[in-house]
Amino acid sequence: MSSKNNFSKNFFFNFPIRFIEWTSSTACNLTSAISTSSHCCKLFGNRIAPVSPSIFDHCIRLSTTILPTGYNDTLIWDRQTHKLVGYTALLPTKLIYSHRFANLSASFELLDQTIKPIINGDEDLLKGWYTTEWGVISQWFDLQRSIIEDCKQSFIVSLLVVLLFSAVMLRLNSIYATLTIVSIVCCTLGMLLLLGWEIGVLEAVILVVVVGLSFDYTLHFGATMPSKVCPMHSLQMAIRGAIRPILMSTVSSILAGAVMLFAETHAFFQVGIFLVVCSSLRLLPSFCNFLLSSSLLRHNNMDIKII
Repeated sequence: MSSKNNFSKNFFFNFPIRFIEWTSSTACNLTSAISTSSHCCKLFGNRIAPVSPSIFDHCIRLSTTILPTGYNDTLIWDRQTHKLVGYTALLPTKLIYSHRFANLSASFELLDQTIKPIINGDEDLLKGWYTTEWGVISQWFDLQRSIIEDCKQSFIVSLLVVLLFSAVMLRLNSIYATLTIVSIVCCTLGMLLLLGWEIGVLEAVILVVVVGLSFDYTLHFGATMPSKVCPMHSLQMAIRGAIRPILMSTVSSILAGAVMLFAETHAFFQVGIFLVVCSSLRLLPSFCNFLLSSSLLRHNNMDIKII
């Protein structure tokens, strides 16, 4: 119990405690107390006259000229009406700053659980709020949280648009196209996470671009695959028609990304990693998952028709 009192007395709500002690020790003569003179600031203890708002306002202003205050332990006054509107106090913590969203989120969640019950516990008081002494921390946390929420929404919308487009363009093959797109996206995101990517403005944009690029090679193979020939000839024609532009696109993207890996700017380095990883991973699933699976499906359907 004594440790809690020492903590609150030394660190938290310091000015209110000093104000209560000051008003309790203030001596007033009996005549001024009975006449409710505004000069009597004995607000607590054996006070005869009632405390009116004007007396309290006078005493609280008088205390600021007697009691020491600081920017982290002071009253807040309205600069136009000069009325008392609040109180601010600095609460020290042992939380270590980290720019990562997971650590910041855990820190703010801990602050919500410990500080909010204190500042919002009494219904008779005006509700308060807390913020960090260094305002950039709160701004950075809000920015990261909004980026993650917006990235989730953009990612889902872009994925739905790509799947709808594949269903319209590829029709029956859209099932294999969907599986191919999902596998490319999962492999790319998993590889980027293994390489130590952290969410940011650039990374959020790149994650949305991954969805569109994952459909590129699949669409090339699907567009060059004729439907009125046998499955073997259809597979051969799709490979002959699309393999050259796909390989050229893969090689050029990997070379462009490899050059950017030597950049000193972090944004260019991140884009280079993305180009190398995405270009390398989207070729094999497009060929194996989509092209071979579509040919196998058409082969089975043709066998059923012949039988």
